Amino acid sequence: MASWMDEIGEIAPGITGFMAHNEGGIDVVALSSDDPQKGNFSRFLDSLQEDRRVTFHDVGNNIVRISLLKRGFNVSYGHSSFLNKDCENYVREPDDPAAFAEIGTLDVEIRFDSFTFKDLPEPEQESLQKVFEASPIVSVARINPKPRNEQIDEEFLQKYGRPRPRGGLHGGLGEGVYIYIIGAALLVSKKALEKLGEELTKRAFEWLDARFQRRKETGLAEVVIYGPDGKQINTRAIVYDGRLRRRKE
Repeated sequence: MASWMDEIGEIAPGITGFMAHNEGGIDVVALSSDDPQKGNFSRFLDSLQEDRRVTFHDVGNNIVRISLLKRGFNVSYGHSSFLNKDCENYVREPDDPAAFAEIGTLDVEIRFDSFTFKDLPEPEQESLQKVFEASPIVSVARINPKPRNEQIDEEFLQKYGRPRPRGGLHGGLGEGVYIYIIGAALLVSKKALEKLGEELTKRAFEWLDARFQRRKETGLAEVVIYGPDGKQINTRAIVYDGRLRRRKE
């Protein structure tokens, strides 16, 4: 009996694996790059249809994971019919024009930890605003220069009477990007809220990716999104891992 493994081959220039187009969408299994660091994988991802559900089965490579997260994929732990096992799959749902229409356009405010903002020159700030304002759901992107972590420090000291403990990304081991939605209450469906989180995270990752590349640096960055009511929208912060970027000499 023929198996999908018998059909593994070139699915895009420089990319080997198995890809199936079916009624449920597009499934990609056993992916590998024939010539890493040449941009073939990024070009392959950008070529995938955005109007179809795309699933990458059992993703084990960290660089691939980061690339998928940047492009709006979400982690889905579940059974893979191709591999016949439970594993970590990355799924991107098709674009839903109705979900974006439901959201409309928003103003966003962007803040950072002081670790990030202390040396963020104006060209970097302008590039960030341009990345966000290129989004179909963002009308205006503003930068708030008050470091978010310093505000958290002040609130903690006022509440508990002692300095906030240091540790994790907020303790200076990485950068923090905080996105606040400004304006009226965000009353949308769960699907629209998921699309909102995906879209804003994708824009933040795009800017972080370019920033690390320009500065020839590596490091961690945490992306957190808040609604107009001050509550966190993404159920857990998304971490961009710039340490996985190959240094360019």
